[in-house]
Parts: sequence; structure tokens; C-alpha cells
Amino acid sequence: MDKPEIIGGDAIAKANGKLCSFSMRWEIDGDYMRCRICQRPQLTSYARYPFPHDAGCMGAQAHEEHPWITFVQLLAPLWQEIGK
Repeated sequence: MDKPEIIGGDAIAKANGKLCSFSMRWEIDGDYMRCRICQRPQLTSYARYPFPHDAGCMGAQAHEEHPWITFVQLLAPLWQEIGK
């Protein structure tokens, strides 16, 4: 079996940085996305709904409203490279 090719390029480098930034705000826990401030979860099934932060959570104003959708968008450059 051939050694796998490392995926690189400017688009992937930019996506890596955005994923690292995203992971400072959100944690993926199986099929849950959790806010790193209030620790509230949201199932993937509710991706189209605004994230249900705890009352008073600073993430409600500072984080994206739909983290699952943002996560999928952040993975798009990786998917484009893998599909080549």
C-alpha cells in the first residue's frame, strides 16, 4: 500500500487555523456540540436551531449562533481536497 499523501496548500492551512479557533469556543462530544463557557450541549439533530446557551453565558453574544453549521463549513476545504 502506498504511503498516504499529506494534504496541504493555502486553503488547508487557513482551514486549520479556523478549526483551531473554533475549538477554543466549542467542543465536540460524540453527537453533541458543547459551549466551552457554559458547557451546554446541542445535538446534531438541532443544528438549524440557535445554540441553547445557559442564561447569562457570554458565549451567547461572542460565539456563532449555529456552531454545527459553522463546523461543516470549516470542513469544506478538507472535503474539497480529499475529493480530488
